[in-house]
Amino acid sequence: MAAVLTMRATELGAVALLALGASACNFDVCTEHPPAFELEIRVSDDVDVPVASFDVRVFWEDQRFTRHFVVGDKLDDELTSVGVELVPPPTEEVDVRVEVIGHATEDPDSPIVARDDENFELSPDGCNLVMIGIDPIDD
Repeated sequence: MAAVLTMRATELGAVALLALGASACNFDVCTEHPPAFELEIRVSDDVDVPVASFDVRVFWEDQRFTRHFVVGDKLDDELTSVGVELVPPPTEEVDVRVEVIGHATEDPDSPIVARDDENFELSPDGCNLVMIGIDPIDD
C-alpha cells in the first residue's frame, strides 16, 4: 500500500512526482498525456530491515530531481508505485535514469538498506511503465 503524496516542480524544470496506488496506466488514453512514467518499486525479499522511506532520483538530459517519500509501516506488501512527469516535457524519446534508495527509518539521512537504478528510453507520452526492484546493499 502506498501513501498518497503529491509534488509539482516549478518553472525551472525538474519532475513532478506523486505516489499513487498500484494502478496501471490506461493505454487507451495514455497517448494523450504529457511525457510521464509509472515507476513500480518492489523491495526484495532479501532486504532484512524494513524500508521506512525511500528517495527517487530521476536524471534526463541535463535535468536531475530527487524526492524523499516516507512510507513508514505502510509497505506491507513490499510494493509501491510512483508517478513521474517530466517538466518541461520532452517532444521526442529521451533517455532517463532512475535511482531508488531505501532507508531504514523515515529520516533521509538514516542508513541505506536497499538500492538500485534503471535506465530506459521514455516515449513522449504517458504510456511508460518502469519496474525496479531494490536489493540489499553490499556492506
